[in-house]
Formats: sequence, C-alpha cells, structure tokens
Amino acid sequence: MTPLGVSGLYHWIPGAGLRLSASCQTEAFVCCDDSHIYVGARCLMPEGMIPAGQLGMRDSYLFGDDIIEVMIDPGRSCSEYFQFVINAYGSTFDTQRRGGGARHDPSWNGDWKSAAYIGESWWSVELAIPYIPWASRRVPVPHGD
Repeated sequence: MTPLGVSGLYHWIPGAGLRLSASCQTEAFVCCDDSHIYVGARCLMPEGMIPAGQLGMRDSYLFGDDIIEVMIDPGRSCSEYFQFVINAYGSTFDTQRRGGGARHDPSWNGDWKSAAYIGESWWSVELAIPYIPWASRRVPVPHGD
C-alpha cells in the first residue's frame, strides 16, 4: 500500500489553548497491511537545535519532550482510544484511554515496535502498531480516506 502523507501540523502550547502552525514542519506518512499500522515521521528543527527529552523507561512522562503521538480510535467513538507516544530519543508511552481521554489504564502496554533517530537539524521515528487487541473493533476505512 502507498503511504498516506500527513501535513499541516501545528505546535500546541499547553495551558494557553493555542495551536500555531509549526515553524519547522514535520513530514509524516501512514500506511497499513493486514496486521499493522505503520507510522513514520521526520521532524525538522532549526539548525543547531537538539530535541527536548531524554531516553527513559517505558511509560515515563514524555509530554514535555519533543514527541510524536498516535491516537487510534478503532470504533470511531471519539471517547475511547489507544494512545502511542515516542520521543526523539526512543522513549515510549502507551495507554488505553476512556471518557474522552480523561481516564486511562496506566498498566496497559501495547505490543508495538518503534525506533528513533536524531540527525543534523531533524529527528525521526517509526512505529509498527499491530491491530491486536482492537482487531475485533476495527472499522474498515474506505480506500482514499
């Protein structure tokens, strides 16, 4: 399958409720096969800058770091979803969220694979997320959506 490009990303400022167009855009691609959803992203940075964060244990608090977040809502409920997060250094966080994201299960760990790399003026991540455990709730997406 040909990857679907994602663009028009924004910079979210916590507490201020602001969404600003990112000054350095990220190049992201999503595709899938019969068993996984694949996400790849290359995050551009101003020259000389290093990504915020560090390598830490799984499910460490990453939300002050430079991160990529993927939320998957297999039932299209807009209130129950799976959240996968990776920072520029390869640290990961994952959870199953309910109640519109207000409640989550901190013990939930998905069986997904990820990698991160820091280059000169950019960093990148790759995620391979299997459909299990939500395969029974997966909603087929029409071609082109």
